[in-house]
Amino acid sequence: VAYWKGGDEYMDSQIIRTSRIDKITAWGGMSSVKHIQKFLTPGIDLTALNPKYSMSMVGRETFASDATMDECAVGLATLAGFYNQTACANTRIVYVESGTDDDSIEKVAQLGRKMLGAYATLPPLLSVPFVERNRELEAEMDAILDQDDFYHVEGDTLLGGFIVSKFNDRVEFFDKLNNRVVNFVPVDDLTDVIKWCDDTTQTVGLYPEERREGLLDAFALAGVQRLVSLSGGDPMTVYANSHHMPPGSPHDGIEPMRRSVRWVVNMRPAHQATHLSVAAE
Repeated sequence: VAYWKGGDEYMDSQIIRTSRIDKITAWGGMSSVKHIQKFLTPGIDLTALNPKYSMSMVGRETFASDATMDECAVGLATLAGFYNQTACANTRIVYVESGTDDDSIEKVAQLGRKMLGAYATLPPLLSVPFVERNRELEAEMDAILDQDDFYHVEGDTLLGGFIVSKFNDRVEFFDKLNNRVVNFVPVDDLTDVIKWCDDTTQTVGLYPEERREGLLDAFALAGVQRLVSLSGGDPMTVYANSHHMPPGSPHDGIEPMRRSVRWVVNMRPAHQATHLSVAAE
């Protein structure tokens, strides 16, 4: 097994030969995947773990009480904040079942404020405030700050922040959301979120848990690869429920461990009784 950072064409051309390797897994940005493809020849299998995007969905039941809002806020802070929002599994957009009238938008903003408060309770093991500002993202946030008819903005790129869209669409710079900054987008029904899902949608957080069964099949067909819970009320519980899986479990919609193995079928004559087994090399 060899592990190396791609990009050196001479190194890549020496390693990627059928006499030396038969499977390769490309993990990283789109440029990494495209770079490695030009070295592929017949006999070499490529498993491409392309860049993914993750989000969360919040049902209108969340606003039934302060307790449910608090629980949801902790879940959102955990999924948006762990690893300081550098992972593909981090929530960057939160779709909320909500109207777009002033009272409804204010409730969504309250949820955002509770999420910011929950950031401060995250264990340092999961997330810490940033020491440097994200100038590019803050410039985008400043540019919409005065567009009160369309957006509500709070926070910054040091402690975290949020943007509430006052219409049913995400911000234009959604792909730049980082530094624990998320975009809340109101939708009439959680099934409306399907139009933003495809095979690049990795992890979707959900609250409340009771909505899962009614959404699972439709979102699986749309391309979503993982549906996790925002429930629990405790950061480490939420994190554990969304990350603890046995070795070899599916990831990005496939089973990478099985894809990385060359399977050999050893077929004995039918009259030779033997225990059923699978051998791989």
